[in-house]
Amino acid sequence: MSKVTPIGPQVSGVVEGSGVSRPKLGRHGRREIGRALEAMYEDVVKQGVPARILQLLARLDARAGGTRGSPTA
Repeated sequence: MSKVTPIGPQVSGVVEGSGVSRPKLGRHGRREIGRALEAMYEDVVKQGVPARILQLLARLDARAGGTRGSPTA
């Protein structure tokens, strides 16, 4: 089994009310994870929202009396 090396500075913290100490991921680590996730899901994002889902959202908005605009982005 290989050892996992943390990304970025690690700051320990305590989860409120539990007394359990957990490491917190630093800004650099969160940024690196975000970049990796963006790269992994780039194709999914490029596909956009299917027309059927857009229609369903428009119907839900009409029922709620709101205006969503164009949810293609």
